[in-house]
Amino acid sequence: MTESSQSDKLSHYNANHKQHLFRCRLCQGKFVSGTRFGVCAHLRRSHHKDESDGDLARRHMILPLDIRRVFCRLCEGSSGVGGEWCCQRLRDLDDSLVEHKDRLVF
Repeated sequence: MTESSQSDKLSHYNANHKQHLFRCRLCQGKFVSGTRFGVCAHLRRSHHKDESDGDLARRHMILPLDIRRVFCRLCEGSSGVGGEWCCQRLRDLDDSLVEHKDRLVF
């Protein structure tokens, strides 16, 4: 996935699904990331917090309301064919995951 399309996806999530992103409590939720690691890096870089990831999450992070997301470990977002799904039940993804796997090029 290109940096531009990754940025577009984050912008879409921020505008429409902010409650499903990890957010920085110290920025009143203005800094968002699709992963807790992104917020941890932000907290260390921008707020000079030197704590473990777990402590950062507990003390300085607003967690998503629902963190059930599935990521493809094969493409890790670099194949250009996607690799992230939000769902309530994994069985809802069966067809989509098979189709995704068939599109991967190694």
